[in-house]
Amino acid sequence: MADEISYSNNSAYIPIHKHRKRMITLTVIICAIILVACCFVAFLIFKINGNGRFALREAKNIRLALVATDIELYPSGNTIYAPERASGLTPGVIDSVKRLADVNGELMLVSYDKVNREIRRMTYKTDRYLVTYVASDDGKESWEVDYLWKILDY
Repeated sequence: MADEISYSNNSAYIPIHKHRKRMITLTVIICAIILVACCFVAFLIFKINGNGRFALREAKNIRLALVATDIELYPSGNTIYAPERASGLTPGVIDSVKRLADVNGELMLVSYDKVNREIRRMTYKTDRYLVTYVASDDGKESWEVDYLWKILDY
């Protein structure tokens, strides 16, 4: 009988049991907070990625509209490129392109090959995205989409 342990008289057992419940509750709360934070970050990544793809689609539509407008100007001997202007485009071209592509962002034609009548480099800026198109000499095209994050504003 002396070898039997009685837990009813052991006062240390109850605090250990209460401490264990607190630790389990605290662990569940911490895991829930981490799960919510991870879901929020995943949502932001998918949202930024989705909006970036939409900005890329708009920029590709703008490029096609620029090509179509350049074809319209070809019989008159004019081009879409005006290097003396900040946008790089002749007057009226921006309105025509925005109407054709149905976009609202800022467009800049950076480089244009007048001999081959090809767009070499252009940028398109929408709310928080900057899309850059570059055509290399070997015929490869590249599109780059950047997310713009304002750090300072003063």
